[in-house]
Amino acid sequence: MYPMVLNCVMHRYNLPHVEQIIKIAEAMDADFLELANTQYYGWARLNRDALMPTTQGLADTAAIVDHHRERLSGRMKILWVSPDYADAKPKACMNGWGSVFLLVAPDAVPQRAHAAGVATATGTTVKPARNLVRQRCIQPLPRHGMAE
Repeated sequence: MYPMVLNCVMHRYNLPHVEQIIKIAEAMDADFLELANTQYYGWARLNRDALMPTTQGLADTAAIVDHHRERLSGRMKILWVSPDYADAKPKACMNGWGSVFLLVAPDAVPQRAHAAGVATATGTTVKPARNLVRQRCIQPLPRHGMAE
């Protein structure tokens, strides 16, 4: 049986409802709840000013999440992914899942993260994982895939 995972994209306007979101996930018997704040890369950057939560709003919501994370320990794992623009430095890709999963882009280039090759809030760039693939004995990736 597969675990039930509920993913909610968070932003300024639904942060005040995080407690209700957690209760819904609990009522659904979710095994995992990922509260993933919008990451403002590419076209999403145009909406940053309208959707980016305040620093205080993020802190208040994180405290609520921490309370429920402790309360639901052993029953449901709650992941809180803050926006990169609010953090002092970029976080581990996919809340640390980037160390387990490998994204292969439509051009068959392996990536460490969804935002690989995109400049982050700190001005650094996430580099493609070409060398990582070679080091990990993954089957050779096709040069030309169906996405072309």
